[in-house]
Amino acid sequence: MVLFKCLKGEKIIKKFKVILAVLTVFLLAACNATTSKTKDKIVHFSSKEKAFQHYIKNENVAGSIDLITTLQGDKLLVTQESTNIYFVGELKKDDNGFYAEKITPGAQLTTETGLELNTMNGNKYTINLKKTSDEPNYVSVSNGEYFVSILEGHTLNEDTLNTKNAIKYVENVKK
Repeated sequence: MVLFKCLKGEKIIKKFKVILAVLTVFLLAACNATTSKTKDKIVHFSSKEKAFQHYIKNENVAGSIDLITTLQGDKLLVTQESTNIYFVGELKKDDNGFYAEKITPGAQLTTETGLELNTMNGNKYTINLKKTSDEPNYVSVSNGEYFVSILEGHTLNEDTLNTKNAIKYVENVKK
């Protein structure tokens, strides 16, 4: 009788393992389908200007866009979505052409705000925006409404001595 109960318990465990394996396969398939859909949603263009036009229309950009090239070569799009609302996008080029994607949520800029982000290449930055600045690490952008500083790494919640600006140059895309 005890042997029978043990065999019955082993059968339950085997059935549980089979069910768990089937669920794992379904979850992996769902993750792959989501990843494929995300990659399929990327719209490529023959020029960066056409990618910018699509980005502006797709993200409903009413304000300015500045293309900031970092020391590591990332091309970040500091974007004024509307009055005092900013987000960051990224311009990329691959074998299929150019594309631009939003990579942070919007943040309100009253006097000062910061955003941490990861680029599509996995580089980490902290972008600080200020309405006025007399600090040397901040660069005035094209529309003159704010100043920007980009630090390597996520620094908002850390005590860090990293004060080196990662900006190589700034180019206006839209005023």
